[in-house]
Amino acid sequence: MKLPRARECGKCVSCCVALGVDEIAKPPKQRCEHLKPQGGCGVYAVRPGSCADYRCAWLAGAFGLERHRPDRLGLMFDQADSEASRKLAAVAGNAWLIARELWPGAAASGEAARVLAALATQGLILLDRWGGSTHRNLRGPEELVRAAQAALGEVPA
Repeated sequence: MKLPRARECGKCVSCCVALGVDEIAKPPKQRCEHLKPQGGCGVYAVRPGSCADYRCAWLAGAFGLERHRPDRLGLMFDQADSEASRKLAAVAGNAWLIARELWPGAAASGEAARVLAALATQGLILLDRWGGSTHRNLRGPEELVRAAQAALGEVPA
C-alpha cells in the first residue's frame, strides 16, 4: 500500500541506509551506492519500485513532530510488509510499529528513548537494533509482548 506524502524528506536519507532493497541487492543497514555525496538519490528518476513506494511513518504524517524526522531522532518507524509484520498485525492489529535504529545506541538516547517509551504504552514496538546482531527487541504492554513472542516463536526473556 502506498501511503500519501504528508511531509517532505528534506535531507533525510535514513531509508536509503536502514532498509534493504532487493531490486538492487542492497543489504539493510548499509548506505545505498546510489546516494550522492551531497545527499539525494543518483537514480531517483528510475529508482526501484520499493524505494518509490516506501513511506516511513514520519513521512506519511502518521507519527511525530518535525524534530522526530528519522535522521534527527535516530529511529525510523514503519509497518514494513514481511512475515514477522503479518504475525505482529495478527496479535496487535494496527497498534504496532517497527522501530529501526539508525546508528548504534540511538534507541537509548534522550528523545528517542522517550518516544519509544511513549509509543510502547500505546501498542507493540519491534525494535530492530543497529549492529551486527539480528537481535530484535519487543516493547509494549506485557500481554502484547507475550503474545507477539509466541507468534514469532521467540523465547521470552
